Amino acid sequence: TSLPATSIAGPSYICTGNSTNLSVVGGFLGTLANWQWYSGSCGGTPVGSGTSINVNPTINTTYYVRAEGLCNTTVCVSFTLVVNSLPNGSITGSNTVCYGTDTSVVFTFNAGLAPYTVVYTDGSNVFTKTNVNTGDTVRVLPLTTTTYTIQQITDANGCIRNTGFGGAATITVAPLPVVNNVFVQDVLCNGGNTGSINVTASNGTPTYTYSNDNGVSYQNNNLFTG
Repeated sequence: TSLPATSIAGPSYICTGNSTNLSVVGGFLGTLANWQWYSGSCGGTPVGSGTSINVNPTINTTYYVRAEGLCNTTVCVSFTLVVNSLPNGSITGSNTVCYGTDTSVVFTFNAGLAPYTVVYTDGSNVFTKTNVNTGDTVRVLPLTTTTYTIQQITDANGCIRNTGFGGAATITVAPLPVVNNVFVQDVLCNGGNTGSINVTASNGTPTYTYSNDNGVSYQNNNLFTG
């Protein structure tokens, strides 16, 4: 005569896309008996036989096992396996900064359990930031226009996502202006009459503003007079 299992051994949860083993604990198989596994209900949808089975549910699922044999069929014992969703999120930012200036990019998460560990890249280098929550930022200092993307997110359940992230942070780096020419015309010293200095620049983004030693500003090649 078969005796029912006392319990089912297995992890309390798995991550979406993963599989795990469930095993019979205790019980006894009688003549020509075997352990039969079901989901949904005792005697419901068959999912395997034997002392252990491998399962990969996509949603929270309750599994049942009982001994079925020539002499008798035992009652079932059950086990509910929780399926945790994979983390997901994005990195965003679209600032324009001057060369040599840092700025912030922002992390946002819409799945998984906080806090997160995020691996992200600028296309050349890979960075890791731990203990991240939605709205957290990180300072970046790109030297050229750079797009930051996420490569991996691990959540507090240990679930890991490596693809399918939304959003990217593109930081535009504006070059610093360069003075090309200073043309001095009729500059008189020590209290003399008015003279002028004509300045031209490039490499930045027009319109340029020039300032003289007295703190007076001019635009677009206007003369510095004084």
